[in-house]
Amino acid sequence: MKTLSLMLLSALPFFATAVEPVENDDFDPDEIVLPGKGSVAIVSAVDEAYFPEIADAAKQFENTVYVTTVATSVQGFSMADAREIASKQNANIAVFVVDDVSLPTEFVSMTDRWGLVNIARLKDGAPDDDAFKTRLRRLIMRQAGFLAGATIPRSPTCLMCGVAGVADIDAIEMDTISLDLLFNISRFESKSGISPGHKTGYRSACERGIAPPPVTEYQKMVWEEFHSLPTKPIKIKFDKNVGR
Repeated sequence: MKTLSLMLLSALPFFATAVEPVENDDFDPDEIVLPGKGSVAIVSAVDEAYFPEIADAAKQFENTVYVTTVATSVQGFSMADAREIASKQNANIAVFVVDDVSLPTEFVSMTDRWGLVNIARLKDGAPDDDAFKTRLRRLIMRQAGFLAGATIPRSPTCLMCGVAGVADIDAIEMDTISLDLLFNISRFESKSGISPGHKTGYRSACERGIAPPPVTEYQKMVWEEFHSLPTKPIKIKFDKNVGR
């Protein structure tokens, strides 16, 4: 277990982490996000009153995995037409939000790259509106995560943990996707088309040759440091006796 923990800690710089700034000479104060690959569509087929919550869930997934995640809406939904509707979203995967008591609470079609969240089932037993909104946000995140390649983790507190009912959704302690599952998503890229982005320091990005053009004064300073011509170039004197 200790070895596994060390492995995960060593990989933290490659994924989004809640790291507070520290007083350190090596600390890069200008952290940037290198976006991932692919895109996700969260498609609302419910009353427009729910759209703000659906858009918030889309934004949370985007801020977790760092891939473009767009909330949109369609008129009407049927399981028979889901594959066709999903194909029109110009996204690698699509999650539909519906309101139909005849459909399950959640559903994932891995082969067709779409999933479903049913708010009709989420309303049952919700103590208040905030609890309902939390259920909706978490289930949208879960469906998008599973379609992107996340699996059920060992941890019972992770957002993607196994559940046996809506009450289990309420009991989840983490509102984000754990680090090991972000690795799973990355490994599943060839099938899902989704690869997570990550945070890094601008200096580190310059060292690796993947930094975007500078925006802030600090970034411009670092960019010049790596891309400017040397002020004192090395002079090599040609010796005809040595040859080339």
